[in-house]
Amino acid sequence: MSDKQKITGIQKYLQTTPQIFFSIFIVFTLCGLVPFTKGVYDHLQINKARAPPDYEFPKIADFWISIVAAMGFNLIHKLF
Repeated sequence: MSDKQKITGIQKYLQTTPQIFFSIFIVFTLCGLVPFTKGVYDHLQINKARAPPDYEFPKIADFWISIVAAMGFNLIHKLF
């Protein structure tokens, strides 16, 4: 096999049209996550600065009822 006939793993993967579109979609999605994550972080910082001094933001442990209910509903949904 000559050097021109060798196909690398990425070239072989990108030979079909759906795989090319899927790869482009993944790149755009990952690029969009960066500004979104920064925006969420900035929003949280602004809200923490505006919050009253004695206000405590909810912790993950405060949502235990919601988490248990979500797991229960998911189990019921899968069983029926």
